[in-house]
Amino acid sequence: WFDPSTASVKMQALQTVAQELVQFADYTQPFFNSQGINGVSLSETLIVGGSEADEESRPELTEVACSKWISTFLAARLMLVYFMGPGEGLLELLPLDEDAEPITLRTRPDMLVVLRSDIIARKYLGSKGDFALCA
Repeated sequence: WFDPSTASVKMQALQTVAQELVQFADYTQPFFNSQGINGVSLSETLIVGGSEADEESRPELTEVACSKWISTFLAARLMLVYFMGPGEGLLELLPLDEDAEPITLRTRPDMLVVLRSDIIARKYLGSKGDFALCA
């Protein structure tokens, strides 16, 4: 998916999508203010690659990596996930309320999911060549 010879074109496209996510977050601010959630801002944008690999083959989280993201995860309330594809995947949403049942969404390219990251855990399973942009 990421060919260094076309890196500048793809980076411009990714920056455009990231800017659109920022605009979308700005549009949602009045709703969150009405719900008592103030100071909505976006954290660093990441590209996540799908993988059908089992959990044992995933790299281990290091203390340095965990330290980098802990403040983001503790403060985060809203997560935007833009599925770029090219294939479909499954996004499992696990409400942190013990009485709630998990929900599984089939994702497709050019799909945006907005979720409350402070009350919903999530797990994504996609093909090796699939990518999502998270903010």
